[in-house]
Amino acid sequence: MELEAHYAECKDYKKPKVQDIEVKEKVLEPPMPVEKMRFLLAILLKKISAPERLQELGFDKKLFDDVLVESIKNSGREPCINSELTVGERLRKNVAILLEWTVPKSYMEKFKHERRSTEELLEELTS
Repeated sequence: MELEAHYAECKDYKKPKVQDIEVKEKVLEPPMPVEKMRFLLAILLKKISAPERLQELGFDKKLFDDVLVESIKNSGREPCINSELTVGERLRKNVAILLEWTVPKSYMEKFKHERRSTEELLEELTS
């Protein structure tokens, strides 16, 4: 009887069991805010591209993400357009693709050896 009385009053007993709790998948954004990554991308694109080329790609008329995707396509590479990823994840992957082909191989190997992130490399190249 004591046990039944305890169950009736016990708040913990009424909580759902761990296996009954639905765990929502957490979506992680990149360590750098998307707006900052776009800003640094704009600086980098201005540094490495001719003004005419930027104009052809729609720079200052389109979202920087779209300019980047267009630039990657024009280079003969495949941009990340996976709609299952967050905007930040897609942008990060596309920035990484851009850096792989624009940064000299020796520097990229050095950055990879140092295990530096795409965001860190982007910040360094634009400072």
